Amino acid sequence: MKETNNPKIKILVGYHKPATLIKDEVFTPIHLGRSLAMQASKDGEMPEENYEWMCENMIGDNTGDNISHLNRYLNELTGIYWAWKNYDKLGNPDYIGYCHYRRHFIFNNKITLPPVDGLENYFHHFEHLEQSYLEIINTKNIHDLNLYDMVVPEPYFLEKNVFKTTTIENDFSIYCESVDILYELENMMKDDKNYKEITELFFTKNFYYFCNMFIMKKSIFFEYCEFLFSTVFTLFKKFEKKLSSYSDYNQMRALAFIAEHITTFYILKQESIPRRIKYAKIGFIKNTMDLRLELDLVKIKLKNEISKNSIISFDLFDTFLLRIFLKPEDIFEYLESYFKIDGFKKNRIDSEILARKSLGCYPSYDDIYNFMDEKFHHLKQYEKELEYKNIYINPLMKDIFDYAKSLKKKIIFITDMYYNKDFFKNLLTQNKIFGYDNIFISGEIGKSKDEGELFLYVAEQLNVKSSEILHIGDNYISDYLNPKKYNWNSFYIDKPLNYFLKYENILSSFIYKNCTITSSLIVGMILKKYFYCRHEEINYWKKIGYYYGGAICYALANFTYCESMKENFKEFIFIARDGFVIKKIFDLIQRKKNNKKIIKTHYLRAPRIINLIVNLDLDNNFSWDKVGSIIRIFRKYIPNFKNINVNKLSYSEKINLIKANWQELSNISRIKYCKYLKYFQKFNFQNSKIGFFDLSANSFSSMKILLTFFPKSTKIIGYYWNVLSNQYLNKFDYRAFNLSDKFLDDYIISELLITSSELPVKDISLNGNFEFIKNRLEIRRSEVINEILKSEIEFSKDLLDIFDHNFNIIFDNNILINYINIFTNNLSFNDKYFLENIYQAVNEDHTKYIKLIFSKNDNFIECNKNNGAVFKIKSQLSYKLGYALVHSHSFLDLVKLPIVLLAIIVAHKFQSKLYNFLELEKYSDYKEAIKLKNHLSYRLGNLLVKHPLKFIFKFYFIIYDFRKNKK
Repeated sequence: MKETNNPKIKILVGYHKPATLIKDEVFTPIHLGRSLAMQASKDGEMPEENYEWMCENMIGDNTGDNISHLNRYLNELTGIYWAWKNYDKLGNPDYIGYCHYRRHFIFNNKITLPPVDGLENYFHHFEHLEQSYLEIINTKNIHDLNLYDMVVPEPYFLEKNVFKTTTIENDFSIYCESVDILYELENMMKDDKNYKEITELFFTKNFYYFCNMFIMKKSIFFEYCEFLFSTVFTLFKKFEKKLSSYSDYNQMRALAFIAEHITTFYILKQESIPRRIKYAKIGFIKNTMDLRLELDLVKIKLKNEISKNSIISFDLFDTFLLRIFLKPEDIFEYLESYFKIDGFKKNRIDSEILARKSLGCYPSYDDIYNFMDEKFHHLKQYEKELEYKNIYINPLMKDIFDYAKSLKKKIIFITDMYYNKDFFKNLLTQNKIFGYDNIFISGEIGKSKDEGELFLYVAEQLNVKSSEILHIGDNYISDYLNPKKYNWNSFYIDKPLNYFLKYENILSSFIYKNCTITSSLIVGMILKKYFYCRHEEINYWKKIGYYYGGAICYALANFTYCESMKENFKEFIFIARDGFVIKKIFDLIQRKKNNKKIIKTHYLRAPRIINLIVNLDLDNNFSWDKVGSIIRIFRKYIPNFKNINVNKLSYSEKINLIKANWQELSNISRIKYCKYLKYFQKFNFQNSKIGFFDLSANSFSSMKILLTFFPKSTKIIGYYWNVLSNQYLNKFDYRAFNLSDKFLDDYIISELLITSSELPVKDISLNGNFEFIKNRLEIRRSEVINEILKSEIEFSKDLLDIFDHNFNIIFDNNILINYINIFTNNLSFNDKYFLENIYQAVNEDHTKYIKLIFSKNDNFIECNKNNGAVFKIKSQLSYKLGYALVHSHSFLDLVKLPIVLLAIIVAHKFQSKLYNFLELEKYSDYKEAIKLKNHLSYRLGNLLVKHPLKFIFKFYFIIYDFRKNKK
């Protein structure tokens, strides 16, 4: 076969039941044993909807020349046989492969994989099949596939499994009784001159090749199949009677297990030729069901039921209609908060209960408000209006509704609800639901589903047999059991929220721990987004933007808008880059509010580096290394800076270097000041009071820039999510959205979620142009953020489309922080896969980056890799010696102790030259380091270093004092 640079490849993925689908131009799902699918198997009998789904989504092994009927004996071999005999139906690829629905080759070896797990201790276990998994099993990761003849699994070594088996025979006997088939295989191979030598060695080996998985060139595959199936069929002919006698389906498929050893024989033979073979790790998906698949199966099953009935009845709330507010009472709580009228929620709930008890039936909307305190009556219209805005149609039920209509079924709606029929007619019309026959409402009729008599009433009104009606609903008692009492057919379908949260652990935890209006709306918005886009592949970064960034960005934009209206600003500045998406949403809010007064918004570049360039700000508080950044920035202009290794200078040496060149530095800074001033003046600011937004304030660099270039008479007010220091409390005028001491466990996530995709400013040149940093880390961030911010803006658009100018949604800051912290503290493999190569610059001139891994021990790259206050303490000789002393427990440890301490001292002399630490208080983990100095290890070591001769007499007092304080 002629080799090509891009050979055509097909990999069959074997399925015997519904599982998360892997299907693209390379991966081809195949239903194994389709001819037996509706018969009992090891998984029981396949439901009709499962079979239909399999037929709709994949090819079967029962067409053309096939052995599908032998699947109970041969498992995946029926799919491999089909590929061999029907090769042209796969497009005649250059390479053919096989894997399983939950086991796949991993082709990306540049990442940290989950640990191996399971009985075999062989497969890398993944919780779910997610975007990251699809990327690491993508064959595009195999560079120059045509350089290989075969791809096979890495060898499976027996002694690594939990049973610690030592021989092929011992291993086989654990899961299969038919060891005699293995012996027969051995005899057959010994009689084959091509395999005799391999056979003599094979049964003494401690490994084999697992799972009958492979990728092979076409010619090799055909050769392999000839060998495999001639051997298998010979064995099957001899042992068919025995295998068919088993009631245990696992024992019936002994030949499928034997096939792993036949495949191993073939691979060993190819190794001896030798073939060019690539050995690959295997991933294992633990949970093969996902939300999309589960809903698809429900949909098929429900359609089958609909076809059997004449009249289809839908429950409305939580079945056909969904709310953005997750609970009805959330609407009451929101109205109480929005209109600042205490007690509304409780009175509204109590009044509904009281009305029902007093009237002896399900009350109407008017009935409920008649029982309410008069001071709440003005909210009656607002409640109904808010319901209209936040209710939407369940897309899954819309599909079912349309299917029922296509079959010309009679369709009705039944609900235990207080709103009247006009309310629901208008609501359904608003959502383009037409062609139904009637709506039955308990609040109008006085009978309920809850009690059951509503079903009797409806059947009488329709004048049909109850057995002809199918009712669909989410309440197991009211919608499933109660209809059956009146001889209706019923179909229980769980609430969409429950389906959704089953597969969204972060959102489930968030809602459980934070049961508030904020959490209700955030999850409600995400639920709607998912259900309307559930057939689309959701890009990871877009999901991050909508799920996590959307709410934060909206909250900050709404905060700045409300504050701007309060302050009566005519102009407002958004600082680049953190203000980019906030400005976009701020402008959206303005348009939705329809106010005559429009605030003019500006997007201004005022990064930290500009503050250093134009102000020569040497205040080293809250900075990684301002003075070092200044030297690096001006290096190309000042000869004395050019050949200086800034990283080897102490803080005081850097200050002295700057002072020695101050005049020249000031002259260049003045030129750049004038260039930036020209940029600033282009905005033509007109007002004497102006506000601006920046993400967070520590050293207040953006505030310092604005105060430098605005006239002193202009009042500048800064708006931030978080203010990290009170040092400038009486100097600058500012407001913070976060008024508590609580903030994100890792602030770097905020820098990723709230920024723009433009590259950071490196300098402003002498000709007045901005220069930008274009290193690989920033380019990657830019690509990612471009995807994130699109969906953040989309979140706000979706929210504002629901809650327009009549209602203002305000998210609680502390709940938002809890939400992001739950995410960053519970990262899945999928999250880590995408986030592990995202870096955040920590200093003004972007020469030091921190890796985005959301842990307390993020590693620095470049020159700051190990620096930190805690690390500095642990690198001191005192700590090292004390640690050895504290951890010497046994008599042998004490005997070795002098030699150990001497070795530590010698090693320390060399290691101490590797680090260039700053003063301890300049690190962000300074407080943790101070605590470390009070640890017993450090105190004992410090005593030994400072008073080695007195140590033997004083160490006991340190131990005594330590234990006393610990208590």
